[in-house]
Amino acid sequence: MGEEVKSAAKFLSKMQRHRNSASIHVVDPASIPNPAWLHPGITGGGQQAYGDTLLTDHKVIAIPGTVSMASWNLILLSPDAASHHVLRSKESFGLDTRLHQPVV
Repeated sequence: MGEEVKSAAKFLSKMQRHRNSASIHVVDPASIPNPAWLHPGITGGGQQAYGDTLLTDHKVIAIPGTVSMASWNLILLSPDAASHHVLRSKESFGLDTRLHQPVV
């Protein structure tokens, strides 16, 4: 298991409580079929199929984010999976509008 995956698993265990933490599947970045999927871009069919397969096999996944090499996304398949978690921390999201300048 890579250091990034160990770090993500440790972070997840601190940020939320889960009745069965083994049910959270942490996706190793090296296991992602196309490394380009770890960078921002338009989602393709192969990427969607990969995500669908992950969510079919696991109710809860943690997968590397594309916005930052240090970010992870926690994805829950259904409200049933969400009912097994307790939120311990939350941060407000602020979109940096400098990235989306108004069209003149």
